[in-house]
Amino acid sequence: MPPALIGRDSVIEDFNEGLDDGPGAPGRLMRVTGARGVDETVILTEFGRIAKARSWEVIDETASAGLTKRLLDGLSTPSHGVGITAKPTLQIPALGTVSLGEADISAQTMPMTPRNAMSRRLDKLERKHVGLIDHHR
Repeated sequence: MPPALIGRDSVIEDFNEGLDDGPGAPGRLMRVTGARGVDETVILTEFGRIAKARSWEVIDETASAGLTKRLLDGLSTPSHGVGITAKPTLQIPALGTVSLGEADISAQTMPMTPRNAMSRRLDKLERKHVGLIDHHR
């Protein structure tokens, strides 16, 4: 990361305005492209730094094989501890304790898709009034 981003002030200002202005702001959707060596990664890294300073979450990924799985893994929140196991028993004085079996009740999970993983994460972040930056090369 260079010590200063010379000539990028207007792009960085647009990005900051997009974060300030909220959903629907033009600066919230940016596509950073260019020929190899014109510092796209440096600009994306700066955007990520700015977003993190505002408590946004940043996904820093490379557009290579396995990207979708890595995004799903990063966005998904495991549902630990969701479920109940019941072991009812019956106390009969002449027979003692009799087990009535065992029942497991757990949340049914559907396969996660990129769309519903992203929606779930954004819903959680929206409650905190922050967002998610997808920074991939």
